[in-house]
Amino acid sequence: MPNQIKAERDLFAAYIRALIKIHADNLAEKLLIDFLNRNWEPTLLHFFQKMQHVDVHQRLTHVEAWLTQHKDEALFRILGQLCITHQLWGKAQGYFEAALSTQETPFVCAQLGALLLQLGQTEESARMFQRGLDLALV
Repeated sequence: MPNQIKAERDLFAAYIRALIKIHADNLAEKLLIDFLNRNWEPTLLHFFQKMQHVDVHQRLTHVEAWLTQHKDEALFRILGQLCITHQLWGKAQGYFEAALSTQETPFVCAQLGALLLQLGQTEESARMFQRGLDLALV
């Protein structure tokens, strides 16, 4: 990534963080969506989980629209997290599993393990937590 683009991304991330801190989530969401439509940067997706003062259904719809163009772990992970916010358990599970098929990470294993535990799937949950620990120790 060229230094100018990285600097722009870092400055933009700081601005979004500041907007969220002062509860200007609607503006932060609009700017983030516009930025990601122009410059796909999966490292910025985590901001969607931090916004609390926006329409969560609308946010989920915006983020799901990117699936037609992008299939990376970060996108599937944030979609899983947003689905948990909506209590869309089956959909969240599907997104976490898609994230793991793209790139196995301890964090997604933990997220899926916690979801499976909540759904009463204790054996599968234990296997997922163990998988995450194994990944973390490599």
